[in-house]
Amino acid sequence: MKKTLTHLVVATALAAVTLTATSAQAREFGIDLGSGSVRFASGSVDPLVDDRTISGFSPRVAVEVADDIFAEAQWLVSTTKTNLYVYTRTEMRNDWLSLGGRYRYQVSSWLEGFARAGLGATLTWASITENGMEAKDFAVSPHGFATLGVELLVPRRVFNAARTDRGGFAMGLAFELGWMHTFGQRLLLESQRATKPAMPKNDIDLGTMTMTGLLSRFVLALHF
Repeated sequence: MKKTLTHLVVATALAAVTLTATSAQAREFGIDLGSGSVRFASGSVDPLVDDRTISGFSPRVAVEVADDIFAEAQWLVSTTKTNLYVYTRTEMRNDWLSLGGRYRYQVSSWLEGFARAGLGATLTWASITENGMEAKDFAVSPHGFATLGVELLVPRRVFNAARTDRGGFAMGLAFELGWMHTFGQRLLLESQRATKPAMPKNDIDLGTMTMTGLLSRFVLALHF
């Protein structure tokens, strides 16, 4: 149910930006498809994350609301699985749902720089399975991010000779680097006694996890 709600929220946010874009025909509309990763700075994630790094699929939609200023909706989803010991397995899924803005600076027809910032919610599902017993929890916390990036473009006039460096279809590869701060999440993994009701309940308190660190994204960017 919670994952279904997550997908509904994501679809609603992306649809809202898409509808805004279609109502602003004179403005640019963009879609990014690629990967994102976060390198956590805190050791509080060690019980659930190998090497303190997560990565996953990261789509984004954007619409130009003023010259070189964009409103955006972004989703970064990741799943990590680790084997702490022979009989102990951990799993964590994170959904970062963000709304934000981007400022673009056009250097040339094939190169653009940009700065992005935004706020959103982090949804986390975590579980630990040991000797057939599972303990799990779900948490939601706010986050914020800021990045700087560059995009290498195939110039618009390649696709349509009548076009200038603004407007019309274009595509490129973009890379950005910045910082993601997710406010601390308290995870108390509750033992699922229903699977083996005869066994004692052993909850696992992971304390407060600080999922804050270096954010990077590498994407294929499409402009319309």
